[in-house]
Amino acid sequence: MAHPAPLSSSLAKAARTIEPVTAIEAFHLKIPLRRPYRLSLGTLEAFESVVVRMRAGDHVASGEATELPGYFSERIDDVWRLVLEEAPLLVGKEIPEAISALGRLGDRPFPLTPLLTPLETLGGIGPILSACERPIPLVATVQAEEEDDLAEEIARFHTEGYRTLKVKVGGSHARDLRYVKRVQRLADSDFTIRIDANQGCTFTEAEALLAAMDPAIVEHFEQPFPPDRWEEMATLQRTARVPLMLDESIRGREDLERVIQTGCAGVVKFKLMRAGGFRALAELIGRARQAGLSVILGNGVATDLGCLQEARLAISMGLTERAGEMNGFLKASRSILTEPLRVERGVLRLPAEAAELLDPLAIREFAVESRRWGAGIG
Repeated sequence: MAHPAPLSSSLAKAARTIEPVTAIEAFHLKIPLRRPYRLSLGTLEAFESVVVRMRAGDHVASGEATELPGYFSERIDDVWRLVLEEAPLLVGKEIPEAISALGRLGDRPFPLTPLLTPLETLGGIGPILSACERPIPLVATVQAEEEDDLAEEIARFHTEGYRTLKVKVGGSHARDLRYVKRVQRLADSDFTIRIDANQGCTFTEAEALLAAMDPAIVEHFEQPFPPDRWEEMATLQRTARVPLMLDESIRGREDLERVIQTGCAGVVKFKLMRAGGFRALAELIGRARQAGLSVILGNGVATDLGCLQEARLAISMGLTERAGEMNGFLKASRSILTEPLRVERGVLRLPAEAAELLDPLAIREFAVESRRWGAGIG
C-alpha cells in the first residue's frame, strides 16, 4: 500500500493571517432531527452542539462539538463550560499563542475541538480549500424496521444513488440476526454493507453475527465490544469472515498503536471531534495508512459544519475511494450554514470555496445560550 501524502501536502501551511483573535462567539444549540436516530448507545431526538466562531484580521472560522452520550468521556455541558472559561482568554492572542495556550489543558479533544479548529483554520493549518470540488460518496444509514418499510427504504437509497449502506445493531441479539439477514437479502449485490454494533455485543453474539454476514457484500463489522477489549477483538479478528473495524476504542495515538501492534482490526474510523483538531486528525490518518490499515472518516452525529470540515480533510488526504460517514447533517431538521451541503446521486458535493458561514436565522432558532467576547465578528 502506498504511503499517504506528507502532512505538509495535506494541510495548508501558509498562514492566512498573522493578526490576533479579535472576537469570539459561542452558541449552545439544540437542533431537532428529522426523525429519531436509534443506536445501541441510545436514541437521539436532537443534536446538542456547541459552535464557536472566531475572527482574526479579515478572516472568520468556526468549530463544532456535538454530543453522542456514551461515546465521549465528557458531555456537552463540559464543552460549554470549557468554552466559557477559555474563549475570553484567547481574545487578543495571536494564533500560535492561542493554540499553545489551549495545549496546557492536556488531552481533551472533544471539548477542545470547537476552539482548536477555528484557530487552526485561521492560522492556515487546515484542509486546502482549492481541492474541494472533488465529490465524496456518502454512506446511507438504514433505519426502517418493518419488512415493507425496509424494502422501500433500501430501494429509495438505490434510486438516490447510494451504494454503501450502514446498518446499526447491538440491541436485541435475535432482532440483530434477523435484521442483518433481511438487509443483505434486500440489498443483494447492489450495495456494500457496513455493520455497526456501537459496543453492543457479547463475544458470542459477535461470533453469531459474523457467521450471518455475507463477505461478498459486507465491507466490515464495526466496534462489537466496548473500548479496551483488545484481546477479545484480536481473537475475533483471527476467525472473522469480514474485516473488523474500531471506532470508539481509538481515543488517540496510543490506542491506534495498540491496534497496529495487536492486529485486532483491519479498518479504523476517525472523527474530527475525537481527534481535537485538523493537525491531530491528519497525523492519525497518516499513521494508520502507513501501517496498512484502511481508514474511514466521518461523523454521523454532527451538524453540516463538522461534516463540511471532515469532507474537506477527506478530499485533501485522498480519502474518497470509500464512502465517507460525514452524513450527520442529513439527520438534522435544518442546516446551520448559509450554503447547505448538497447530496446528488449519493455523493456529497462541496462548492469550490466551501464557506463556513453560519446562518444567523438557524443559529437564533436553535440557540439555547450564546456568548460573545471582543467586537467586530460581523
